[in-house]
Amino acid sequence: MKVNTLNGPQKFFLNMTSCTALEPPKDHTGRPMEKHERHSADGLELPLLVGEVRSCSDHSGDSKAALCVDAVFHPWVLDSCEDNNVFKAQVIDLAIQWVEQETHFQFDKKWKTIKSKYKGGLGDDIDSIQPMPFPIDRAINQNDPIDERKQKKKDSENEEEKKTSNDSLFSNPGLATQTPESLLKATLNAPQDEEQNSLFKNASIRMPGGTISLSIFSLSAVLIYC
Repeated sequence: MKVNTLNGPQKFFLNMTSCTALEPPKDHTGRPMEKHERHSADGLELPLLVGEVRSCSDHSGDSKAALCVDAVFHPWVLDSCEDNNVFKAQVIDLAIQWVEQETHFQFDKKWKTIKSKYKGGLGDDIDSIQPMPFPIDRAINQNDPIDERKQKKKDSENEEEKKTSNDSLFSNPGLATQTPESLLKATLNAPQDEEQNSLFKNASIRMPGGTISLSIFSLSAVLIYC
């Protein structure tokens, strides 16, 4: 379907896809939904994954004319959308909200279904385009709540800054072992001492600070095909 992004004039498509690797939706009691069972989205726990935003073609054939992203549900969800328009609208609204959370894009909540069932897939034949594989490491990462992942990312950036600061401080032993008095003297006498001037000109002194969390291990070679 086509959605309207508030980030710019570029076209944006949302692929509603399914994969049996995801758990089926559960009702408020924790009971999994059964095949052909009808239910509104209210009170349902709907597992959902969001793929990476990527370039795709539009009707003009230009491969970079638009952007697209995959929203992946359990097959029960899309089957239920086929014969329940109210449920379909609820699921699409949910998908748009999750795409906004997982990406920097914002949408005006207006959407329109199009003839093309999938944008940005593999292959050149429009009638046999295959969906993009979904990396397992991305699926594992999205298993944690979005707020928790944001905090982990912030911690990781802070720790990396701390590591960089420490490496910078001790990468030049001559600088790290000098006294404050010698540092001041060297700065004042920099024009007369080219070697010392070069030392301070290229030095970067920063106080340590911050943290880094363990980065998610990559299993991108192992893929989920939906």
